[in-house]
Amino acid sequence: AVGVVYLTHTDTATKIRYYTPSFGGFSVGVDYTPTQEEVDSGDLNGQFLARKDGLFAMQAKHVFEGGLIYEDELADDVDLLASVVGVSGRLTSRGEEEFADDEDDFGDEDWWGWQAGASADVYGFRFAGSFADEKVGEFERTFYTLGIGYGDEDTFNTSVTYGQVIDSTGTPFDKPYNLVFSADYALMPGLLLIGDVGLFDNDGTEPDYQGGDKGWQ
Repeated sequence: AVGVVYLTHTDTATKIRYYTPSFGGFSVGVDYTPTQEEVDSGDLNGQFLARKDGLFAMQAKHVFEGGLIYEDELADDVDLLASVVGVSGRLTSRGEEEFADDEDDFGDEDWWGWQAGASADVYGFRFAGSFADEKVGEFERTFYTLGIGYGDEDTFNTSVTYGQVIDSTGTPFDKPYNLVFSADYALMPGLLLIGDVGLFDNDGTEPDYQGGDKGWQ
């Protein structure tokens, strides 16, 4: 299924990063990625930092990412975790006339996105959700996630999670969604029975995307 629940990011590209200690439940993380061979992928990243032009030139450069996180125990058996994360960078064309067909990979050089979310643990129940908006060249999308879970960490856990794009442009997928039911049970110490069932609809638009865009796993 189309990944509908997270921002386009730098993955494992070579970068500089820093995390602050926690102050009153708040902490901050930031990183800088000088170049990225393939956006939203760890493939080949960090191996060819000097490639600025040609067919194998970097797809992005000068990418900044950061997050503000808050974590606290509000009361006995009531925990809160919340965060806001963002990304900002510049997309690049292939940069050589002989590779002109590749210069329109993204349409323009803008790359930015943000996502805010929170989860709360309340007497064994966990409620969570997030909302996000991003632009990667001419590709834009707005999406959200929701989830609810219940269980005893040592014995039994179950959850239902859902993610859906509610608006998109520049993509062959209109409003894809993904729904997953999960559970695990401890048969004995060190032995878990785990299962997941998912339903998805990539909501492919014709004629860009041809069929086979629904299913379960």
